[in-house]
Amino acid sequence: MNSNNMGIYKLVLPFCGSLMIHAPSEAQKNVLFLMADDYNYWANCLGYYPESYTPVIDALASRGVLFANAVCSSPVCNHSRNALWSGFRPSTTGISRNQDGYVRDKNGFNHIVTMHQYFKENGYHALAVGKMWHPGSMGGNTTDPANWSEILTDGSGCNGGDYKRYNGSQYTWSGNTSPMTTGNCNDHNIAVKIANRIASYHTSPQKDKPFFIGLGLFRPHAPFNSPKQFWDKLDEDKMLPGPGVEPKYYMPGSGTTFHNEVIRDGVWGDGIQGYLASMALTDHNVGLVLDALENSPLRDSTIVLFMGDHGFDLGEHGRWGKFAKKITANHTTFIIYDPAAKGNGQVCDKPVSLQDIYPTLIELCGLPEKRDIEGRSLARLLDCPGEEYWDFPILMTYGGGNYIMSNDWYFIENGSSSELYHNGDDPYQWNNLFGQSAYNGVVARLRSQIDSIVQIGTRMRTDLINLGYVRAQYYNNHQPPEHTSCACADSIPPTMPGPVSQLGSTATSVTLSWGASADDTGVTGYQVFVNDGLHVTTPDTTVFTLLDLPCDSMLFVKIRALDACFNQSEFSEPVQVSTGECDTIPPAVPGPIEVMGRTLTSVELSWGPSTDNDMLAGYEVFVDDEFLINTGIDTVCVLSGLQCDVEYTVKVRAVDASGNYSAFSDPLVVSPEPCPAHPIPGKIEAEDYTDMSGIQTQPTLDEGGGANIGYI
Repeated sequence: MNSNNMGIYKLVLPFCGSLMIHAPSEAQKNVLFLMADDYNYWANCLGYYPESYTPVIDALASRGVLFANAVCSSPVCNHSRNALWSGFRPSTTGISRNQDGYVRDKNGFNHIVTMHQYFKENGYHALAVGKMWHPGSMGGNTTDPANWSEILTDGSGCNGGDYKRYNGSQYTWSGNTSPMTTGNCNDHNIAVKIANRIASYHTSPQKDKPFFIGLGLFRPHAPFNSPKQFWDKLDEDKMLPGPGVEPKYYMPGSGTTFHNEVIRDGVWGDGIQGYLASMALTDHNVGLVLDALENSPLRDSTIVLFMGDHGFDLGEHGRWGKFAKKITANHTTFIIYDPAAKGNGQVCDKPVSLQDIYPTLIELCGLPEKRDIEGRSLARLLDCPGEEYWDFPILMTYGGGNYIMSNDWYFIENGSSSELYHNGDDPYQWNNLFGQSAYNGVVARLRSQIDSIVQIGTRMRTDLINLGYVRAQYYNNHQPPEHTSCACADSIPPTMPGPVSQLGSTATSVTLSWGASADDTGVTGYQVFVNDGLHVTTPDTTVFTLLDLPCDSMLFVKIRALDACFNQSEFSEPVQVSTGECDTIPPAVPGPIEVMGRTLTSVELSWGPSTDNDMLAGYEVFVDDEFLINTGIDTVCVLSGLQCDVEYTVKVRAVDASGNYSAFSDPLVVSPEPCPAHPIPGKIEAEDYTDMSGIQTQPTLDEGGGANIGYI
């Protein structure tokens, strides 16, 4: 890793001020969310390409925690961003191609709570500009506009010109010899606007609210257009292919069509310079925003997050761009600076995913835990970047195919054409080990891990479609115990748990018990494996019911204990258990619906409970024959957002754990209180307004390089 100390930072970046560290404040934490499009892992602080010019990002990395092995959920803008903001992986939503659309248009996902929405609902002023979701500007339907407090609809990108202009079949680049202004560089324009908003936030009408501010910069997304002043930051004689390029790809005819063009035309170095000039442009604009924060009284209480949405090849594997499953198209730059983090200034080498951002920010800001999303909080790694026992595989999806990265391995599942690479021995993935018998066990384990993660996401999607919410047993945010290798030095594992016994079962569940384990630092939980896949991590209890199992099935269960330092015991002896016969009997019809109370816009209802021979999963409420909500096991529901003097027909049915539905209860016609004779004076909060002036219905054009829409 290359690092820049503060003295160097000031010298190489005279147009930016210093990025200094202060003691953390007790105020509610703000979030400054900085995202750059197609920004790979070539930032200088990551050490891959020493000629990169990224002094601001390097300085931020030296102050926060740099996640050196961060990968996206999918190596394309649309699905990476849908996964990031929704909290659900592409393997769960089905969005694994750009043409797969917007998450809220997917069956079951229309009412999910997006990340910025969750902050807004918890008292934050959520403001965004630029490319945060997939479009290059905010305001369109697929930018989730109703769930921000405020959006700025300015476009993103930057104009090109005639300097080193190149028009290839896939990628183009050029430099603009005119000085950068807010008029010829949209990325600069939106950075200046956000810098001004941050500088004045403490005196703004929203000053009593913490902020969640998102800035989506378009560069270094193609076309690699930027002012020439950033090309001049780079020595064109040193713009050589990166060390990850295999020797065979230096030869003509050895790569993709565009790679062959680059070699034929002798412009490989120019392409790298254009991409790095765009990174330098982004670095400058990030510096403007961080300077504004540094000079703000909110600097001590603001979390800064910088990320690229995925990786980008510049000749690696004989290709240019994203759209690939190998590491270079997925590996990105990812930094979190929390003034209160104990690990600031360190590098975390553990594989982490951009999918982890949503739960991480929730925990860092002290918001109510939200575990019905995928990904896990990285807050532990911010305090202990070298956490010895952190070993969570990262699932990625592209084009409907899944692949996984663990601490040691990178596996691309593709049947007989699968690929397996060892991260330490082969970081650039030149030597495929798949098919060698010595690695069959590794492949089997990684396939099992893919299946387990995908299965949980599938269950979550099924719940969202059928119930409208995710049941707690499918949550997949298991964490190491409270103490970590940074907090204790214990390396002695717990004793093996005692024999496992089956206490009972239903069609979809099995209740187990086992002998307690012992440990010198205390047992904190048990991991229960079903058919060699991790099913659940339990609390420190020796009796537990496994839910949502296949009915009428024989299953093999084994258990291991965890201690306070995340040491793992040996597995208990595997035991065969079985679920009951498949339940085909539906629950009883719920009792009659009754009206408990009314207002002008709501009706409170209750109904008689249902019974089921297996296990009741919840009640579904339908209004005018449209599904509205699943109330869980509650037999009381408030219908809100209704219109006075309007009649609604309500009916309820029960659903059990096997997915059997009861018949509907007798329908009941209900209505809110009658409308008053005169309108009631109301109040509209300013934050409810969305300024749609200037919304762009067409993509921003990059002069000298074509429309951005050609490079999705």
